[in-house]
Amino acid sequence: MGLFRPSFTAENKRGYTAGERPQNRRELVRLILADHFTDLIPCNLVLLAVFLPFLFWVFTGLFYIAGAMGGDGSFADLLSLSRTWVLGMIPCLLFTGPFCTGSALLLRNLARDDCRFARQYFLSGLRSAPGAALAVSAAASTMPLLLWAALAYYGTQLAGGARLVLIPLLLTAVLCAIWRMTLPTLYMMLATYRLPLGEQVKNAFALTLSRLPLVAGVHLLALLPALLGVAAFAVGGKVFIAALFVLCVYYLFFGFAFSRLLYAFVANKLCEETLNAQIGADTHIGMR
Repeated sequence: MGLFRPSFTAENKRGYTAGERPQNRRELVRLILADHFTDLIPCNLVLLAVFLPFLFWVFTGLFYIAGAMGGDGSFADLLSLSRTWVLGMIPCLLFTGPFCTGSALLLRNLARDDCRFARQYFLSGLRSAPGAALAVSAAASTMPLLLWAALAYYGTQLAGGARLVLIPLLLTAVLCAIWRMTLPTLYMMLATYRLPLGEQVKNAFALTLSRLPLVAGVHLLALLPALLGVAAFAVGGKVFIAALFVLCVYYLFFGFAFSRLLYAFVANKLCEETLNAQIGADTHIGMR
């Protein structure tokens, strides 16, 4: 299915008929992971190239912030450095929207075991609603700055003993987290449904909130390798070195695309069982 290989002539690798398809989503997920895990490599390389400036900026900033925290820098210096850090994330994420819709359409179809026209799927998603996709990525690029502003403003008051500011601080953090969890579904909807951007955002938020435990659980599952890496860093020594090597290989070839494939499984379920049911479209795509 790879982006850089000829498309399959059959809809699925195994060549089964419609009557031989999986009976439910659980079987469909197992089938996709068994048949297409290595096919994620080309998509992952594209995503890695798109987000490489962001990753470089994030880790470089963390290095300097950690050095400032361990040195003699004042709180004001740390605040200024962190503000520059989050401001620099904006241009890194600003133009990623169309590539997100491209990968969303590709992985949406892969999650349905439709692997016929991989390159065409990606390019079609890239060209679908580019203005709306750029608007979404522009809004997403400001989320780190919004979270930083809330932490700087309310954190200063909290340090002064104003405990009630915990409420707006936590509310801001929760809203940013929900927005982050909404993005994969929103990008997939931009490549699938022809609706005004406002309607797309409203529907994506409503779908995410309707199955928030499921969506949050899948996002935590996608973060599990990185969390294990943090735990290995805490242990240190050879454990950390081995874990770092494994994580580098995983994210270089699979990690980013695999995370988005997990999001696509959930987005397909939410959209098919809700939006598709309302408009009379298929609600069991890829299944019997």
